[in-house]
Amino acid sequence: MRDDLEETSQEKPVIDWYIARDGQQFVPLSDPEIQKFNELGHLRANDLVWRKRFPDWRPAGEVFDIARRGATMP
Repeated sequence: MRDDLEETSQEKPVIDWYIARDGQQFVPLSDPEIQKFNELGHLRANDLVWRKRFPDWRPAGEVFDIARRGATMP
């Protein structure tokens, strides 16, 4: 058995999302992490989010379905 196979099966999630609230930026999150963050009701519609391919920060309410606590990925 090859030892290097174990390393590739434990890849770190790709950090893709950045969140800012009230002028403070928080730790970046992967797609599954921000999905869960939203599902748990922690993401606010007026939070700002950014990821690669976004020219600027956007209000989270424009990117995610927050009203019902369900996340919809763009």
